Amino acid sequence: VGSKDDVIALVLARHAERARRAAAEPTDSALFARIAEVVVDDPTTGRLLAGMLLDGIPITDLQGEFPLLDRLATSDGDTRAALTYALALGWEVFGPSLLAAVDARPTSDELCRELERAMTSIARPGA
Repeated sequence: VGSKDDVIALVLARHAERARRAAAEPTDSALFARIAEVVVDDPTTGRLLAGMLLDGIPITDLQGEFPLLDRLATSDGDTRAALTYALALGWEVFGPSLLAAVDARPTSDELCRELERAMTSIARPGA
């Protein structure tokens, strides 16, 4: 494939394509459900992004578009959009270990519903 950066760029391109499909959902509630499904089904992106940050590689150097953040943001500088996405990516990295720490074994469907509820409460407080 080439260099390490080439491999990372390919993984991020795959993530961006999944994000574009999720961002095409017609409603915010469907969008949150789709993000939750993607996160629970494929935890590789969050782990990769965490590794990049720890290595000091700015994510924006290798990933030029952020379709889900664009869709979640209601205005420039919308911190709720960033927090919502951070929750999803953080779950990809820490979720399995945290569930093991409390001896929890939820199904994928239960995890998706809980993550969707958490993202909704951040993006739309009081909803």
